[in-house]
Amino acid sequence: MFYNSSNEYNDCTAHGACSIAPDISSMYEIMLILFRQISFYIINLKAIGIDKSDTIYSLIEKIASIDNIKELSQSQILDLLLFLYNDFQNCKNEYKNKCKSLEIKPKSIKNIINITPQTSISTILKLGEKEFLNKYKNKDTEKKYLQEILVSVIRSTAINLLNFKEFSCDCSDTADMAVSGLNLLNLRISAQNIKLFIDKLALCNIELLSRINRLRQEKFGMPQAVEVSLSTRQNKAIMVSGNNLNDLSNLLEYT
Repeated sequence: MFYNSSNEYNDCTAHGACSIAPDISSMYEIMLILFRQISFYIINLKAIGIDKSDTIYSLIEKIASIDNIKELSQSQILDLLLFLYNDFQNCKNEYKNKCKSLEIKPKSIKNIINITPQTSISTILKLGEKEFLNKYKNKDTEKKYLQEILVSVIRSTAINLLNFKEFSCDCSDTADMAVSGLNLLNLRISAQNIKLFIDKLALCNIELLSRINRLRQEKFGMPQAVEVSLSTRQNKAIMVSGNNLNDLSNLLEYT
């Protein structure tokens, strides 16, 4: 067993996840549940002829910014989870209604969580902690780590999809593949099949990044080394972070 400084047992530490604060990991798990449940209904809606491109890109935006959750207030986190939960319910109801009109039996997925404006953050944290610990207890080590790699590749792909969209370009095939990757988390599949999908999505992500680089070079020119003054003076520079050159260009135009 592992204990913290106050001699209390900490299951997260015991499973080697102590680098992530417990409340953050709990929120992360809840968002991941909502992501994969939304993806399930997006895919099944597409199978019966309903396009959900707007919902897909809304989902892509949330996946790309999942790390920002630690910077949000409790009310902002609840608003975000409510937004995702409403997307899930809307997709679910649309799918069931369409299946009813087509007289076909709808597929379903277990509704793990229910969120309302009255739901407390503490309730959500408890559920997220439960899911987080179940992930470590109920899955074999190889599949668990492969799923974590898959989520990382999906998030990287989501970030690149948003950067690609900044150039008014569409890459719906890769967006659909990212959604399919989330849906894999709903399925019982072998570690080998997870590996194959990771490889396929990673190649699409690399190609997407190459296309982004070409578009950036066409718009901003080739990167080149320049001399930078090392002197110190007031108002010498603005410190920025990130990799969106369009945003940087817009910032420089206003300063």
